[in-house]
Amino acid sequence: MVEAMDKAKETIQRGFDGVSRHYQKVLKIIDSRWTNKLKRPLHSAEYVLNSGLYFRSTMNEEKIAKVWESYYTCIETMVPDLSTQDLLLAELATYKTADGLFGSGQTVRARDTRSHPVSEKIIIRI
Repeated sequence: MVEAMDKAKETIQRGFDGVSRHYQKVLKIIDSRWTNKLKRPLHSAEYVLNSGLYFRSTMNEEKIAKVWESYYTCIETMVPDLSTQDLLLAELATYKTADGLFGSGQTVRARDTRSHPVSEKIIIRI
């Protein structure tokens, strides 16, 4: 997501022929909206859904609570279908405790390279 945002900003800069005074106001608006409305919930969702990051976490309980709050906000915003939200929550309970297939040897080894099934669709959408 960050890479896509950076690419969009570069495209905007090129659109203004690299003249800073012309594109700075646009970039400032984008940065403001990105920081205030999108960045936190999206980054939290990315963090939670990236098993390579999630299972190596050293965050304290307070930070983890904020991450989960932002994650749920992101899911409610990005996934309007309640049945899909329910599927994500059911799968998440197993994921959080690394039960079932989420705790198998292959899955543990693949944490840095693959995503889990239902959540993978959400990651792509995000």
